[in-house]
Amino acid sequence: MKRPTMFLSAAGLLLALTACGGGSGGSGTPGAGTDPSKALASLAAAASATTPGSVDVCKVLPAADVSSITGTSYTNTKPNSTMGQIFGCDYSNSQYALLQISVTVVNGALDYQSDTEAMASLEKPIPVSGVGDKAFTVTDPKGNAGAAGVAAFASYGALFGDQYIKIGGSYVTPDQGKQIVEEIHGAL
Repeated sequence: MKRPTMFLSAAGLLLALTACGGGSGGSGTPGAGTDPSKALASLAAAASATTPGSVDVCKVLPAADVSSITGTSYTNTKPNSTMGQIFGCDYSNSQYALLQISVTVVNGALDYQSDTEAMASLEKPIPVSGVGDKAFTVTDPKGNAGAAGVAAFASYGALFGDQYIKIGGSYVTPDQGKQIVEEIHGAL
């Protein structure tokens, strides 16, 4: 499902400011006296004031901590991000075990809803109480192809306000998932 984005690009906002006479020229002519560098600096300041900061999931929860929680040795991390809204870390080892943890900082509630609705067609997510505003887990796939598809998508997720923390790739138990999301949320 495609979501409408609520952010204008810097160029789009600059164009809008210029077209509307958003400059400081004072001549009454639309756009007269608009200094593009000042407009962009103003835009950057406004964006940083309204957009949540980035999250380095790999630093918040190092591979050694994930290994301790899950009982699987993870030796490599690779941070990633999507449009400054979703921040993640891929944990891996030489045996090709992969665990993916992501934090959605914008529209997390919508992502949570989309994930649980999509998973319901494969295997109904199991609600978990006592974690965040809402949380889910899935059953251990234990070789079941259908459940394995769900576990690859997300084996645990929790919503804290509009921040959504999701764990996918390798399966994690409900207790492991709870510990991981609470450690990450506590550091945000």
